[in-house]
Amino acid sequence: MDAVPKVTGTFDAFDGRTLSHRAMRRSVYGMWRFAWFGLIAAYVVLLGLFIWLIEQAGLWRAGDGGVLVAACILVPAFCVEGLRRLANRIGDNQWYARGVPRQVEVTYAIEGEGLLMFSWAGRSIVFWTSINEVVLDRNRWLLIGPGVGYFLARHLFSDASEEHAFISRILAQLSPAAQARSSGAYKVLTSLTVS
Repeated sequence: MDAVPKVTGTFDAFDGRTLSHRAMRRSVYGMWRFAWFGLIAAYVVLLGLFIWLIEQAGLWRAGDGGVLVAACILVPAFCVEGLRRLANRIGDNQWYARGVPRQVEVTYAIEGEGLLMFSWAGRSIVFWTSINEVVLDRNRWLLIGPGVGYFLARHLFSDASEEHAFISRILAQLSPAAQARSSGAYKVLTSLTVS
């Protein structure tokens, strides 16, 4: 009987949230992830149109009111990302204050029904039938499920052959449709064997 293939590594406590979110946005949404830039641009254009209409109607007062109005609109729009990061950092610190460790050791094991993930906090299994695609996103493998991404960092593997064997085993468990969507993963695995 074959031993259960598994890999273990240490991560920052909230890496999963950050890494899977970014990777999912890149892999699933593609260029649409930048749509909010278009919304901000449309908002600025509409603001300019309204300022122009006010000027044409003669309702504009003398001075630099247009610059002030634009600054009052644009500065908060660009501060939203900074506020989101600050809120996440404060939230993370609240979790750390409650005893969540900053580093967590996680083990991933390939089992018959799915990919088992376990750490000091618990264990969960991602069933093979729920994985729609496997992609390599920068330095991590992403297993895309229904609205969720599970990641396997490449630093978990001691060498290219271990990475190749582990990811190949995962791909072998997937449905034919998921394997077809994972064509990029097969290309990466091919390059791992060549080098």
